[in-house]
Amino acid sequence: MPYDAGSRIVQSASVVYSEHDAGALLLDVAAGRRVLLDAFGRRVWVALGDALTLVELFACLRDDGTPAERLAEDVTRLLARWRAQGLIRWR
Repeated sequence: MPYDAGSRIVQSASVVYSEHDAGALLLDVAAGRRVLLDAFGRRVWVALGDALTLVELFACLRDDGTPAERLAEDVTRLLARWRAQGLIRWR
């Protein structure tokens, strides 16, 4: 996942986020794609509403006690998937 350390991660303008009793959902209206989010995905997506850098995102998410290495792996994997799906971009 190539990026500049100072780059901000932004949500695609074509993605609508909604929460329901069953969980959270991303709807990419441009691609017609729906992505269901688990609790971790929801936390990451909500945090990205502030257009954070990767370092800021890690700091924001570290409050749950997850070891730093595991958190970095999970976040990196999730961001790579979302970027490939066009849900986010680096700015």
